[in-house]
Amino acid sequence: MLVLLPWSVGAGAGEPLPHTLAVQVLQGRQRVPGAFVEEVSTRIGAEIERRPCTRAVVGIDETPEILLRVILDDALEETRYALSIGDRAQLRDPEADLASVSTFEIRWQAEIALYPGGATIRSRLSRAKAERRPAFRGEDAAALARSDAALKIAKAVRGFLCDDARKRIQRELRAAPPKEE
Repeated sequence: MLVLLPWSVGAGAGEPLPHTLAVQVLQGRQRVPGAFVEEVSTRIGAEIERRPCTRAVVGIDETPEILLRVILDDALEETRYALSIGDRAQLRDPEADLASVSTFEIRWQAEIALYPGGATIRSRLSRAKAERRPAFRGEDAAALARSDAALKIAKAVRGFLCDDARKRIQRELRAAPPKEE
């Protein structure tokens, strides 16, 4: 699944790069829930909008100068219970499910490249992990763990783009041949 979304970029702290950016969020080889891919894409857009570091974020069809590609892979979701299934059934206690922990872990890779067809300027491979316990009976702790992991990825990707790779992006763009029009 491929999600490409344009976002408008408001005023923010610091001097943004004078270039346009497109964000592309993709699934890797191992299946990742489509809703999670969309949530990561939306959260990355929100993080960049909250603290912009480029002139504008545009759709890929608008020929951006920089492409930020995020690949999500190897998702693991599990729920661990303090009691075994048999013990929970014997107790017949509806509150027993509150003694559970939902975990969502995923590998992600972010790549910054000149666009179109430019070389990768910088790449980072990492994992995001989030755990949640239900606070009340019926709360979907697994969904909250997925949402927390998406936010962690978005914040890390924005930091990678706007803080870690900023000078390298500027150097590469100055050295790149001018675009043919």
